[in-house]
Amino acid sequence: MMLSKGYSLLKVKSEMELDPEAEEPAIIPKSRMASFQFNLAGLACRSTCFVLFITGVVIIVSTLGWTPSDRYCAAQLSIWSPLLEAVEYEERDWENTYIIGDSGFTGPPTAELEAKWINVSQGN
Repeated sequence: MMLSKGYSLLKVKSEMELDPEAEEPAIIPKSRMASFQFNLAGLACRSTCFVLFITGVVIIVSTLGWTPSDRYCAAQLSIWSPLLEAVEYEERDWENTYIIGDSGFTGPPTAELEAKWINVSQGN
């Protein structure tokens, strides 16, 4: 083999040495790098969804055990007054014998019953 002046016989170890503009081979192939980035994005998405789900469960569980008191409801539904704090509420079952008993205004409609209601409505 005849070599021209100034050149020597070089042993080429790789294609990289022949073409200096070629890209250097990556340590991790591009296909694996893309799947790694995809897995990383998926992991971030899954972990975010998990945190949001747990937060929602905690909020729901904490609100299920909470019931507003009578004082809280009165404060929300009433105009502000300094006396609101002094009001005490109690539960009662009212039994009114006038409504439950025979008052003369209950029963099936009859002419006599209609006459009684007309008298009441006219203020007699």
